[in-house]
Amino acid sequence: MEENSTNGIEMVLISNGPEGAALVNGQDTPQDEIDGRPKRRAEPETKRLLENDGISNGYTVASNHDNEAQIPMHSQQKKSAVSQLKEELTQKVCNDRVPLWAVLILIFVLLIGIIFASLGLCTVIYTDVDEKYDPTQFDKHRNFSGSFRLPNVNFTEELLNLTTSSESQALAALLENKLDDLYRNSPALGRYYSTSEISNFSDDPVTASFRLMFLMPATEESQLTRFTLSRAMVYNVLRQFLLDQEEEVSDRVYIQPASLNMSE
Repeated sequence: MEENSTNGIEMVLISNGPEGAALVNGQDTPQDEIDGRPKRRAEPETKRLLENDGISNGYTVASNHDNEAQIPMHSQQKKSAVSQLKEELTQKVCNDRVPLWAVLILIFVLLIGIIFASLGLCTVIYTDVDEKYDPTQFDKHRNFSGSFRLPNVNFTEELLNLTTSSESQALAALLENKLDDLYRNSPALGRYYSTSEISNFSDDPVTASFRLMFLMPATEESQLTRFTLSRAMVYNVLRQFLLDQEEEVSDRVYIQPASLNMSE
């Protein structure tokens, strides 16, 4: 607060700060009208905060125009990369005769061919040791006999006469073919299997009696009779086949699995 006297007139100045107005004789007067200096006006709060944060941290805030300008630049970079790749692929190699892309395709095809050729060669060269055997050395017989029921076969007197009845012989041939297919295709017993035979039929219900014949090397008889050609092995192969048989229960040559009997 200051007091001045001019021509007998007393003036009292009261300042409200550097940005405020002075009170001249009780009236508000702008500061620049008093001391001749331009009045300093407050800037918007948002602008001041942005300036304080941006400048103090060493970075400036990018405008929307700057962000939009960066999008075309990325697109141009991608296009330039694609164009460069196309140019490299179309370059001529091998004395400027063949484009690079053709060479790459040729190498890929050759690699695939080498892989398949290697697989085929390994298949031809590899031989299973178990597949090497001489059937002429199989001179030792081993036979099994048994029976099973045919629940879907109606009994007739002709079935009892297997030697003369065509009906009985036809049924026996169907059953023998089924047994042949089973044992010849068995991985364990196929090489030793010789033949099967239906010896007769009986009634109430119709039951077929069969015989299975195998051949084996005499030098391996002891081992084979204990394991591969044991009664348990031959029986279980047939029983599993009967359990898995695809024929419907109503099929005429359907064999009842539970009725299977076998002995040496």
